[in-house]
Amino acid sequence: MSRSTAPAPPEEAASPANQRLRWISALVLAAAALALLTLGTWPFFALVSLAAAVASWEWDGLTGGGGSLLSAVLRAALIVTAVLLLAVGMGWAGLALIGLGALACAFFPDSRTRLAWSAAGILYIGLPALALVWLRFDHTHGWFAVLFLFLVVWASDSGAYFVGRFAGGPRLAPRLSPNKTWSGAVGGMLAAAIASHLFALWLANTSALALSLVGMGLSVVAQLGDLTESAIKRTFGVKDSSHLIAGHGGLLDRIDALLFAALAGALIALLKGPVDPGRALLIWS
Repeated sequence: MSRSTAPAPPEEAASPANQRLRWISALVLAAAALALLTLGTWPFFALVSLAAAVASWEWDGLTGGGGSLLSAVLRAALIVTAVLLLAVGMGWAGLALIGLGALACAFFPDSRTRLAWSAAGILYIGLPALALVWLRFDHTHGWFAVLFLFLVVWASDSGAYFVGRFAGGPRLAPRLSPNKTWSGAVGGMLAAAIASHLFALWLANTSALALSLVGMGLSVVAQLGDLTESAIKRTFGVKDSSHLIAGHGGLLDRIDALLFAALAGALIALLKGPVDPGRALLIWS
């Protein structure tokens, strides 16, 4: 049986020790992300660049490329260059580079299937990377905007986990992720709404109701991101994108929800006020 048609390995029940390891790893990663976010725009650019490089390597292993170092380096270099162009004020050039890079994959893969997945990897990792840096480089509300995205995704993940675990009920997508439930999905949305409401009260100059609705919408998108990566892993019969993070698997396993939420947040900002994207995402009347 080929790798692309193999069923995904069964999900193992998490032991208490593994659960503790997961939470410790999550706290360490969150602390590092918040520290680099707070240190300034260029430290955050370095964080996004490093994450894109690691994710590029994981993508090849995840989608049947065997973790090709050359392919990962080329993809990472392209994405980091695109993000750098955006950071120095050439955002459209960075976006064009991502698009051209995806098209250029036609010259490297050895099959049509590999071509599609190589191109998808550039878009899957590169567009959210551009979105995060674009939001963060808003000098008035950039820090707040990215922090808001982080908090919404973390609240959504935690709410979905705890409500789903204790309430149970019908499965959300049993063929993709057997442990996810509809009650957990609703719990994630409510947790994101509460986090957004509290964030709005702290920010003080925005509508708490409107931002709560934005948070709920981002939670839905974040959960779709989680399910999307689960679908990719099922397609290739892979349990984790790698084994880099204790208790979590790979980096892509940890940021799958954030990738989609960041892109959705940037789209909201682009439609509402691209000159000041952080403010556009957060400030509602």
